[in-house]
Amino acid sequence: MAKADIIYLTLNALKYLNQDAIPIGITLISKLVFSADSSKTFAQQFVQGNGLGVINKYTLLGADNNPVLIVDTLSLISQLARISKDFYDNIHNSNIYQDLKNLIVHQDASIRAKVCNLIGNLCRHTGFFYEKLLKFGLISAAIECCRDPDRNTRKFACFAVGNAGFHNDVLYEHLKPCVPLLVELLRDQE
Repeated sequence: MAKADIIYLTLNALKYLNQDAIPIGITLISKLVFSADSSKTFAQQFVQGNGLGVINKYTLLGADNNPVLIVDTLSLISQLARISKDFYDNIHNSNIYQDLKNLIVHQDASIRAKVCNLIGNLCRHTGFFYEKLLKFGLISAAIECCRDPDRNTRKFACFAVGNAGFHNDVLYEHLKPCVPLLVELLRDQE
């Protein structure tokens, strides 16, 4: 499938689909980027095929979208960030920060958890995103998610704030409020 350029073909086919069918293409792309053997190849095809631009063009991170579409889209971006820091510039240039700020307080817990997971992966390899996440209020929102009633959201919020303090001290002062929360969460089942 990688040799057949399935990612490029799917991205190109999206323009011929009605809005209701777009999630099918995004789910396919998301599953391919998550495939163990070829994930980096598929991820590169997605970025080179302007997949991040497609996310913006079709407002796939719009809070009113189907939660499954939002989760697949967040998972896809999160996987790009997890695979390699080489995708960081492309993710940054897609300017999804405001969407993430809206989604981290979404009523659907799976969306809040995925946003926290994405923030953690944006901080996985370097401190590249630290100041950008701070500027858009995503660090304080991730800290707040450490109190979330949903256990997966709390778990991924801990992952996010942990990685946000890993590479350098830029966010240390801003992360101070989460220390008591993290201590309390040591008693959490998750």
